Amino acid sequence: MVDVDIQGRSTTDCDAAIHSAPGRLPFLGHSWILRHHPLEFMTSLQRSGDVSKIYLGSRQVYVLNHPDLIRRVLVTDAHSFDKGALFDQLRGYVGSGLLTSSGSFHRKQRRLMQSAFNREQIAVYAETMERIAAERADSWQDGQSLSINREMDDLAFSILTGTLFSSHSRDDIGAEIRKWLSVRIGAMGRTLSALPRWHRLLPFASRPSLDPEAIVRLRGLLDELITEYRATGARRQDILSIFLTEDAEGTGERMTDSEVRDELLTLLVAGTETTSAALAWTFHELHQAPDIEHRLHSELGRAGLRRPFSYESCAELLYVRQILKEVLRRHAVWLLMRRVVAPVRFGGLELRPGTEVCFSPYAVHHDPRFYVDPFRFDPDRWRAQSCSGPPRGAFFPFGMGNRLCLGESYAWAELIIVVATVAARWKLAPASQEPPVTPVVGTLIRPSETAMVVRARC
Repeated sequence: MVDVDIQGRSTTDCDAAIHSAPGRLPFLGHSWILRHHPLEFMTSLQRSGDVSKIYLGSRQVYVLNHPDLIRRVLVTDAHSFDKGALFDQLRGYVGSGLLTSSGSFHRKQRRLMQSAFNREQIAVYAETMERIAAERADSWQDGQSLSINREMDDLAFSILTGTLFSSHSRDDIGAEIRKWLSVRIGAMGRTLSALPRWHRLLPFASRPSLDPEAIVRLRGLLDELITEYRATGARRQDILSIFLTEDAEGTGERMTDSEVRDELLTLLVAGTETTSAALAWTFHELHQAPDIEHRLHSELGRAGLRRPFSYESCAELLYVRQILKEVLRRHAVWLLMRRVVAPVRFGGLELRPGTEVCFSPYAVHHDPRFYVDPFRFDPDRWRAQSCSGPPRGAFFPFGMGNRLCLGESYAWAELIIVVATVAARWKLAPASQEPPVTPVVGTLIRPSETAMVVRARC
């Protein structure tokens, strides 16, 4: 394990030995540069050592710049850390779901939810994924110009709701979810951008609106849906049915209705924007690399006799998976935070309860210590026969440890099936006169809004 270069010194000396990042402004600290140049700033911190300091207003935050230290936070010493300031903001949206909960409650919820994401269930969901993806792709016309961001948002939404509530036909729930997501996305962008995120520390910063009426309406509709499911008693092949009926390892312990509702809200947050952003980036990257796109089409051609692309097909689409791994590396989450809840020592540096630490998956994924030519899009870096991959902890698009995304296998199935289904039918290219796609940093790193034209594959 890497140890910061502070052994044998007092805690005060150790803290002094950790460099403060350049760019600190009076009163604002590093908030301005985080807001305006977040990706460049986070990757630059690699030059400050394995641990560096930034200031959000007057508050000090330690930045971890090495995967071994990040692994300690997420795995080895996970009991000493809680979710931190970013996730405090999320509780107003999703309650105490898996994304925001911790401790024994978090462990119980994972046990109660895990059967909804086992291999057998994902194979069932995959049929819905392929059907919805094919319907969307078949609705396009040769030469049509469309917003790939909006198309992928709608597609990810339809797939998620189709696997959450397989038999519901209430349009009011779908409409309310869409309305809530649009409010949530805007508010989340303000909450997680540099300056407004710290309105507790900077009183003059604008406060995001939670739109409590939208939250109350959606919670009420989900409560009604849960009541309907319980009243019928039918076991459907969807996530909600499993949440309502699963017990914890045969103990008879089940989720309450309010716990089920919070987990549904959590999945709506975690299962839409992340997936749609990855899909949109994939089609932009394919257009910029014709050789990669050609190899993708060759693989899909070899698998063509087994269309539609099922869950079993996913294991055969090795190059599709390589492309998606590279998308997830290049366009990772840019900032995550944790709060110390029990004293922990990194080398000679003692982190006391209440201390905030942060780390950047994006920065680790672009660290030249772990990736050759890290800003180049290169799916071949993931070929099993050509490399052993990055060191442990240097690639974590779905987290790690007890915070490893429970829906990772679900996400992989969805990403592979959607890319294969769309790419088997169409090639996508930016419309003429469109500016180059650029990263838009908010909750996630999304591609800028750029119209793309679909062309039928011959």
